Amino acid sequence: MSFDAVDEYLDPGFRITIGGREFRVEAPSADTALRLHRKLVAKPSWSLPVELNEIRKLLGSAWDDLVAADVAELKILHVGRAVIAKHALDADAAIEYWATGTVGAKPAQAEPKPKDDSAPGRYGPFDPGGGPYREEFGDREWYNPPHMAPAFNKYAQGEKQNITWSDLLESWTDLEVDFQTIGIDLGSDILTRRPWRWFEIRVAHFVRTPTSQLRQAIAQRKDHDGNGPH
Repeated sequence: MSFDAVDEYLDPGFRITIGGREFRVEAPSADTALRLHRKLVAKPSWSLPVELNEIRKLLGSAWDDLVAADVAELKILHVGRAVIAKHALDADAAIEYWATGTVGAKPAQAEPKPKDDSAPGRYGPFDPGGGPYREEFGDREWYNPPHMAPAFNKYAQGEKQNITWSDLLESWTDLEVDFQTIGIDLGSDILTRRPWRWFEIRVAHFVRTPTSQLRQAIAQRKDHDGNGPH
């Protein structure tokens, strides 16, 4: 765990300074942030009034503080989008949006690099890479160890996981079962009483656990869709 993660655990709120005055946005409830994720998964096309209404719910009492301080609507919108970036992505994304007004801007395209004929997978998923390819024989002069072939790295790549909130929400029933195994009933009002981070770190635990209902359900779905084991 990094020191940044510890700091966020000790103080999961969000502090901003506008015109020399500091405002604090308290961490939302698990239910509020989860509703945000559900809306983002649906890729909403929000009008400005609708977006401001969503931001008002997320900011809570900070919204009233900003309005009382006569902060301009566009500035409140900027605050809200930074907070959305924090809870939808992470604290670094929030800082990036606050400073630049964007997140994950693509760098300028570099000149394409020439293809590396020696690289694993250059001539198919079972090609481990190695020496020059010999057209007349249909092979290489020499090969790297077989485990370097992409086909043999499939499991290792799966361990890195690319599990999205869309995957999690599609497997909500399985996530409920996982929470039940640790004595937490998501069907109760627990999500309205607990902060988002409380929920997030427990979901992360189930994502990292290969035997969890969540992981197994996502793996089965992706196998069925032909997207790999994870």
